[in-house]
Amino acid sequence: MEMLNAAGMAVDCAENGLEALAAVRNRTFDAVLMDVQMPKMDGLEATRRIRRDLHLTDLPVIALTAHAMAEDKKECMAAGMNDHITKPIDRATLFAVLDRLISARAQGAASSAARPVFPGPPTQDLPVDAPGLNLAEGLERLGGDWDLYLELLGEYCHAYGDFGSQFKRIMLQEDMAAARRHAHSLKGAAGNLAATDLFLAAQSLEQACRNADMEAVERHLPDVESALAQVIRSRDRIAAAALSGCGCDPILQNPSHRPG
Repeated sequence: MEMLNAAGMAVDCAENGLEALAAVRNRTFDAVLMDVQMPKMDGLEATRRIRRDLHLTDLPVIALTAHAMAEDKKECMAAGMNDHITKPIDRATLFAVLDRLISARAQGAASSAARPVFPGPPTQDLPVDAPGLNLAEGLERLGGDWDLYLELLGEYCHAYGDFGSQFKRIMLQEDMAAARRHAHSLKGAAGNLAATDLFLAAQSLEQACRNADMEAVERHLPDVESALAQVIRSRDRIAAAALSGCGCDPILQNPSHRPG
């Protein structure tokens, strides 16, 4: 949402497929970014109903999914989607797809969409020591907005800081589907922030849950907790250096940075 807002787009968020269907029924949108894996109703079924029940055959619906196999894209297209974007989301690809589909639709009907604006590359110095984070890649996803990156990183650490305990509680309930969704959410957000080690660890944990392989779950969970702890330490270190504003900490070369 922050990435799209920064490009001048008005964005609404639905928590699941049922909410997405209701939103599209009650409001006019230029495009829908449809997560494939959602609770209550997944993105495939929501898209089918948009086409079949609401008769919105020309509304661009774009899949957002971590699954990049050809059969995954084929399944999305069969459900009525117009395109397929894999996670972690590449900003340039996302904007190019939106621009193409919205512009094509606007040729046949009035559209409220504005052409996406591409902010310039980051101009400030970057922290040189942030283990677990590929800062250059993370900033590229957000158009070089350093303050926004730190804000989202802080929100991520707050939301998932207790991931290990939450995951273990879910496992005690023997709800493997919920455990898989929890690992999937951690993975997706980690990928968008370019927390590479955490993304890969969460990906392995999600796959173990999908396979109902308890031995693999127990093997991968400590890796996730370790990678997450590293990301939190790096975020705290960057924020502390920015807050000090003294320019003496080697991880922050520009003392004018502000914490998120």
